[in-house]
Amino acid sequence: MGYIVHLITDELFNIHIREKFVIRMEEDGVYNEDPEFFKRIISDIENIDHIVINRYPYKKNIKQLLNDVWDYEIKDYISSDEINRSKKWIIDTYLSGKATDSKALYYDYESAYNFVLFASGNIVNRLTNNIDYKIIL
Repeated sequence: MGYIVHLITDELFNIHIREKFVIRMEEDGVYNEDPEFFKRIISDIENIDHIVINRYPYKKNIKQLLNDVWDYEIKDYISSDEINRSKKWIIDTYLSGKATDSKALYYDYESAYNFVLFASGNIVNRLTNNIDYKIIL
């Protein structure tokens, strides 16, 4: 299920956000075929992730939720070690409380916040309307 959510999120990002990156970077003289293009998108996304994860009004403590359960696996799909390493990376990278000078150049908090609201609603709608996900995979 998490993989499907990830795929849908990527689809929505490419349709609704990526084009804005393209326009703003082209204004700076950086085009889709330039090696710098992808680096700037990744840098902006990583920087805005730091900002969003620390400012978004979560209903529950995300760090606590991640720390509550360790050594969980999805049998024959993903090992507990893989999940543990991913959770540790998220905690260390985004939830450690360390100060960061993250600044996004092309993507802002409000856009990211609105995308989270839009994408989560879209995904819930898709998942509750019995879409055949075999066509995605």
